[in-house]
Amino acid sequence: MRSIRQGIKNLHLVCHSQGQSFDVLIGAGAVKRVEVAYGAMGRFASTCVRFRKAAERGEIEVEDYSNNQMSLRFLAGSLGMPFIQSRSGLGTDLVTKDGFSADIRERRKSP
Repeated sequence: MRSIRQGIKNLHLVCHSQGQSFDVLIGAGAVKRVEVAYGAMGRFASTCVRFRKAAERGEIEVEDYSNNQMSLRFLAGSLGMPFIQSRSGLGTDLVTKDGFSADIRERRKSP
């Protein structure tokens, strides 16, 4: 991967249903923050072992989304909209526990 060879660090990945390339970037230490819907960490097909270990150790910041939520985010972006309303995450731990903290959200704002 070109970014690994170039020594690029602190990447912020926003991805849907990732696997090997996602895991390689994380294993190389190139990733700081991830917004992901699915990192291919299935019980019987655990392809993202580097992602899992980095998340468990707190080496990367992770915000988890459902497949539907991430699809709506990308759809909104493609339509030039800031968001698309959805109730799909209400009442789930994705909203209450699995998001970036207020501190992380403040740090990622563009100047």
